[in-house]
Amino acid sequence: MARIANVSQMTVSRFLREPHTVTVGTQRRIAAAMRKIGYVPNRLAGALAANRTNIICMITADLRNPTLAATVQGVCDAIGDEVYQIMLAMSGRSPATEERIIRECLSHRPCGMLIHNTTHTALSRRMLQDADIPIVEVGNMTRNPIDSVVSYSNFDAIKKLTEHLTATCSRIAFVGLAARYGDRAKSRRDGYVAGLKQAGIKPDSNRIIEAPNSKSGGQILTELVQSQPDTDAVIFAGGDLAYDAVLERRRRGWEEPMRIAIASYDEALVRSLPNVLSLRIPRYDIGRRALETILLRLRGSITEPTRVEFPFELLTSH
Repeated sequence: MARIANVSQMTVSRFLREPHTVTVGTQRRIAAAMRKIGYVPNRLAGALAANRTNIICMITADLRNPTLAATVQGVCDAIGDEVYQIMLAMSGRSPATEERIIRECLSHRPCGMLIHNTTHTALSRRMLQDADIPIVEVGNMTRNPIDSVVSYSNFDAIKKLTEHLTATCSRIAFVGLAARYGDRAKSRRDGYVAGLKQAGIKPDSNRIIEAPNSKSGGQILTELVQSQPDTDAVIFAGGDLAYDAVLERRRRGWEEPMRIAIASYDEALVRSLPNVLSLRIPRYDIGRRALETILLRLRGSITEPTRVEFPFELLTSH
């Protein structure tokens, strides 16, 4: 391989153990030589020598959510011709499950980690801080990141959505996860409350609804209209709930004239539906930038933790 790539055997050895210590151009030449001769490196042996692998672990919540899938795609596309590989795990909404996954991921001696959740157990935080590898959180612009954070503000996004609705509506309900599910859920609820207060509207606890897993968006909308018939708008923190609620609104004939406005936290599932306010969040770009941040840290191009906040956009379909 060294002869084909026109480098020294020591350089090939360093590439196999710690690829970030070799220039990108040399990485590509050695990788091409590996492909040419069909060489398959023994990563276990390399990890024993370097105490690190070329694995970057990514822990996300649930790939059934298309918005999270976009972030994963951005991460994978950013790898390109790099020698690093992504190990993907799903933790759901359970900090305890995430803790178990973090321990397992770290046992593989990764060179970096991407984590969607930003609420962790004390043990998870300690394990990650002690790992001495670049770590990027992507689910929220958390105030207390473990290392770097590349994301957007859940609080600001919902606050902006709520403020937009208050121009025409005054009895706005919010449907989201309970705050115990992490700082993203709490940030969204707090943003909704702040948006109402900004418009001089007193929040009504009866219009703050914790979305049960057993109910669809249509069921939640119907029950809300029955219990709070003067409600004139609903913000759904989940795109799947908003999608189902829009279909139910149409089925019941509440669109002409508009009986109740519906807003979705994310536009991915509702972009094709009429009369929906939504948010466009650049999740693909967030995933790509997060991976690039880890690569820059591995190469030594940046040495300190970074904070990168992405903007979001309000969309109105007609």
